[in-house]
Amino acid sequence: MKNLILIGNGFDLAHELKTSYPDFKKHLQIKIRNSVSSTPLINSLISDNIDLWSDIEATYFDILENFEDKVYLQQNYSGNINQYSTIKNFNDHFDEVKNYLGSYLKECEERFKPIKNYIKFFEIFDNEETVIVNFNYTSTVKKYIEGRKIELIHMHGELNNDENPIIFGFAANHAESKKLLIENDNHYLRNIKKFNYLFTNNETLLNRHLQSEEYNVFILGHSCGISDGLILSQIFNSKNINKIIPFYFSDKMGYFNTMVNVDRIIDDYSKEENAKKSFKKLISFPNSHQMPQKHDDNKRTQFPEEI
Repeated sequence: MKNLILIGNGFDLAHELKTSYPDFKKHLQIKIRNSVSSTPLINSLISDNIDLWSDIEATYFDILENFEDKVYLQQNYSGNINQYSTIKNFNDHFDEVKNYLGSYLKECEERFKPIKNYIKFFEIFDNEETVIVNFNYTSTVKKYIEGRKIELIHMHGELNNDENPIIFGFAANHAESKKLLIENDNHYLRNIKKFNYLFTNNETLLNRHLQSEEYNVFILGHSCGISDGLILSQIFNSKNINKIIPFYFSDKMGYFNTMVNVDRIIDDYSKEENAKKSFKKLISFPNSHQMPQKHDDNKRTQFPEEI
C-alpha cells in the first residue's frame, strides 16, 4: 500500500512562515513605497478585494476571459487594468509578480525551524512506499526528508530551479481552456497550469504512482480547493485510492471545509456502487487529527492508526 502525502500552504503556515497572501500583499506595498516601479496589475492586486492565493488565480483568469471588454475591466478592477493593450504585456507584468513572489518566499524559507511532531511524522513514513506531492514552492518539507527513502514531487515547481520552475496561474478545465484557445493568441495560455505541467515530468511521475497500486492519501495543510483541481481530481478519482485522511488546521470547521472541497473535486455521481465512490473513503472527523503547529510543539500528536 502506497502513502501519498499532499502538502499545501497550511504546512508552511504551521511553521509560522508568513506565506499567506495578505503577508505577500504587505510585501508588495512596501516594495512600491520603496520606489520599485509599480504596474496596473500590482496596483490592482494590492487594492482590490483579494485575500487568498486562489483569489489571485480567479482574478487572473477573469481578466484573461474579459480582456477585450475594457468597460468590464474598468468597472470591476482598480489599478487601470483596462489600459493593457495586449495580453502579452499583461502577462509580462504577471511574470514580474511571480518574480517578486519567488524572492519573497526565499526570505520566508530562511526563518524555517523544524517542529518535533513533524520530525516524528516523517520518521514513521520513512519508506519507499511514501510519496510526497508538494504544492508549495518552498523547500520546507524537503528539509524533513533529506537522507530518507521518501520520494518528493514538487508539483508546482521549486524556487530558483530552472529545471522545475514555479507554476503560478490558473487551473483551467477543458471548457475554460477552450475559451482561451479560441482567441488564437498563445499568450492567453502562458500561465494556464495544464500546459505548464508539461514542461516537467512531475505529472507523469505522479500518475505512475496513482496507477501502480492502492494508496492512502494524507492531506497536510492543503485546503483541496479547485485552484489545484486538475491534479487533485486525478488523485481523488483514481480507482486505486483506498482512504483519504485529512489533518484539519484548527477545529471541526477546518475539517468541514476540506471535506466539502474534496467532495467538490470528486466525481462520484456517475458511480453506482458505493465501494467505488471516493467520498466514502474520507475518514470521519473523530478519526482525524489536528495539524501539529509550531506554537504547541510541546504537545505530542497522536497520529492516525492508518499510518
